Order: sequence, then C-alpha cells, then structure tokens
Amino acid sequence: MKFEKPLQESLSNLQSFGRLYFTPKQLFYEFCRQLNSPMGIEAKTAASLFGLGAVPTMFLPKHKFKLILTGSLILGGLAFLRNTPHTLSAPISFADFEYLLADYLQTNEIEGLLKIEEKLNFVNKLPADLTLFGLPKVLICETDEIAQMLRANQFHLQTPCAVLSVNEAKPLNKNVKKMLANAEEPQVYFLHNASLEAFSILRNLRETLDLSAEIPLRSLGLRPIHAKRLHLFAQKNVSREFDVSTFEYLDESEKKWLLRGNSAEVSAISPVRLLRVLRRLILGLEIPPSEWQISLPKKSLGFM
Repeated sequence: MKFEKPLQESLSNLQSFGRLYFTPKQLFYEFCRQLNSPMGIEAKTAASLFGLGAVPTMFLPKHKFKLILTGSLILGGLAFLRNTPHTLSAPISFADFEYLLADYLQTNEIEGLLKIEEKLNFVNKLPADLTLFGLPKVLICETDEIAQMLRANQFHLQTPCAVLSVNEAKPLNKNVKKMLANAEEPQVYFLHNASLEAFSILRNLRETLDLSAEIPLRSLGLRPIHAKRLHLFAQKNVSREFDVSTFEYLDESEKKWLLRGNSAEVSAISPVRLLRVLRRLILGLEIPPSEWQISLPKKSLGFM
C-alpha cells in the first residue's frame, strides 16, 4: 500500500493546530481516518448536496433525472451514515502500521511523535515544597501512553489537575494523597477505554488507588455509546462472560456491545478534540454540542 502520502496528510492534520505531541497509536488512528474518509464529504455537506440535487430534478430530461437522482441518493446515504451511531473497522492493523512507520523513521523524523517510556517516574519528580499545597483534581488514565501524551502537551500545567496512569497510581503516592487532603473539594477522574478490561479496572479502582471514601471518584468514559457517536475505530475480540450489572449507567445495547467482545480506545479520539474537551471538563467550562456530538441525561456518567 502507499504509505507516505496518507501519512503526510495525517501529520498535516495533527500539526495544523500548532505544537502538538501525540503517540504512535494516535498517529495510527489519524492515518486510518485518512484511508477511511469517503471522498472527504462531511455529513452536513452531503446533506446539503442531497437537497440541492433532489429539488431541481423534476425539471430535467429523464436520463439526466436518473443520473442526478442516483448521485443525490448516494450523497444522502453518506449523510445518513455519518449521522448514525456506529463504530468502524480499521483499514490496516496497528502491527502493520508500526512496521511501515519504523521503516519510514529510519530516514525521516516526525515532529511531535512521542517515544513512550516504559518506566514512569513522574510522581517521584514532584518538588517537595509542592506537597504543602492542595491538589484539587487528579486524572487517572487507563494507559501509560495517554497519560504521557497529556503531560507532554502540558495538560497538567494548564489545569489544576495531576495526570497519572493506573500503573503510576497503584496505589496513589503518599504525596499525592497529602495534596488531595489539603484541597477543599478534591476530585479524582478516570479516563478509560470502552472495553471489558477497562470496566474490570473501574470496578476495583478505589481499592487499587487506596483512595479515601470521602474523595469522589468519577468515570469519564470512554463508553460504547461514545465510541459509536464519535464513529471511532473499534476492535473485535472473543466474547466472554462479565458481570456488567453493577454499571447501571450502561444501557442494554452498550452491555451487549461489550459482551460481544467489542472495544474502542481513547487513542482513537482525535488528540486535539481529546485535549480540548478534557480541558473544558476539568476547568468546569461548558462543552458546546458542536464540539462533542453527544448528550447524555447525566453528565456524571461520562463526558464523551
């Protein structure tokens, strides 16, 4: 397959917002979006073309009528598909992408591409005098790579929120606990994939973190409904038994989606969108509907 052209288009998209750091997995999903984009037609554009094409057909000769009507129906179908909640299948495997990317990096450099560290030591680097202050919010990420990506983009400095991965917080460092205790209204958030593995972690997360019962622990998502509304790329694994009854905020379709072995990653979300929405959430700002195409009856059940 041709690799360099869609890769350059992916990098152009990611770098068009200014200085941005992203993980190899996030670059992979951006690459998939480039390969999977149907003629680059967005839902609103397709719907508009459908309307413009359908109205004047009654005034045209029969053969032109059929031609334009067919085109309008295709565009209308694209608009309908783009507005219908669903997940996508990746057009290339991550393993194949990694191989092609490694070959590309032998002779090229990619600005903003993170090298994921295996051994994390972020908490131990906190200055001692910082522990004298309160820490109002902590964001726990299921994966190391998302935590590193957020910190690389200075998310923890732009918001009053520390960013740790689950692996860094098993249990929470004593200094982090002290800073949470010093805050007036501390809050801990959990950002996770839409998968049974993530919900398995979530079930015992308070015990894993050794987090005080007085400090609220809030799951942000990803939920299956988020993955569908955002048209994320999803994986299909072997279905298995799992007790999802304790997660009452999941509807029946979401539970069935998970139990059938489906999963979607936070990395599949555009990095810019992820940063923007997380920042608004942590700062308590309103998330415009145009920014995040989903509305849930209870905001506490996930922001995606």
